[in-house]
Amino acid sequence: METLIKTDSYSLVCKGIMKVLLYSDVFLYPLTQEEIFQRHPLKNVTIKEIEDGLFELKEQQVIFQIKGFYTLYNNPENIERRLKANILAEKYLKKSKQIVSILKYFPFVRGIFLSGSISKNYIRYFS
Repeated sequence: METLIKTDSYSLVCKGIMKVLLYSDVFLYPLTQEEIFQRHPLKNVTIKEIEDGLFELKEQQVIFQIKGFYTLYNNPENIERRLKANILAEKYLKKSKQIVSILKYFPFVRGIFLSGSISKNYIRYFS
């Protein structure tokens, strides 16, 4: 049985797409076409080249498109998980803005930074 992935025959655009999706799928975080474009390692790649690469990889069933998101796993639950986590992050960001509006008046506060998942607009919920 022949394997689907032969990276030597893939274009640099497709290889870059795969790298981006491999990283995001470690966190079960499917990406949109625009997010793949923004994260692609080739900085001179065009959105059209990304679109063509995504089409090629989908045709070969190496990646999957579900509700406008791309992933290595054909699992719609990951899409729902991401959407719920994004909504939760919006709530936390709104609350953090309220807190910042108070903390900024403290004379010893020089900066307030967000890091981790909240900086990626993702708050993992536990059900």
